[in-house]
Amino acid sequence: MGTERTDAPLAIAIAIAGRTRAGKTTLAGALAGELGWPQTSFSSFVRAVAAERGLPEERRALQDLGAGLIEELGPRGFVEGALDYAGLSGEDIPFLIEGVRHVVTWDALREVVAPASALLIYLTVSDRERDRRLAAEGISAAEGREWERHSTEHDVLHLLEAKADFVLDADQPADYVANTVVEWLREGRWAKTV
Repeated sequence: MGTERTDAPLAIAIAIAGRTRAGKTTLAGALAGELGWPQTSFSSFVRAVAAERGLPEERRALQDLGAGLIEELGPRGFVEGALDYAGLSGEDIPFLIEGVRHVVTWDALREVVAPASALLIYLTVSDRERDRRLAAEGISAAEGREWERHSTEHDVLHLLEAKADFVLDADQPADYVANTVVEWLREGRWAKTV
């Protein structure tokens, strides 16, 4: 017996996690366009707070601020702040949010959207492809490795993939990745994980 295909609105929130340059923002934009869902990111919220506080938009400063905001606001407050920044709330289902970097943030997002479901998509990317993407932006592989030594990257590198509902190889072309996720959603294969 096959799974029926449906284009009905889904009562879920989708969060996207993965290493730097895994393609999280690209995937979120493609899904938002294809599904017609609003989207936001934790990094947009952190950057907005940095601008408000007159802090530099340098990567290390943003990582420090993100970690500090989770401590300052609590995980739930951090999630609600990111949603509020985009004009959303936990009740504005469906929506997409990218840039999950901490297990506590993922757990808080699930609480915020309850009783609706939240799904976590984790994008893997090889060192070679990640370094290629960094180089295309004029960023050295060494600098990228230094970013990953920050505490904000621990859960991304070691814990979040195991919590994901769907893990996808993001070395593949962006359109292939997006189409694979859309198919997964529309065919309802995600329902088995909720």
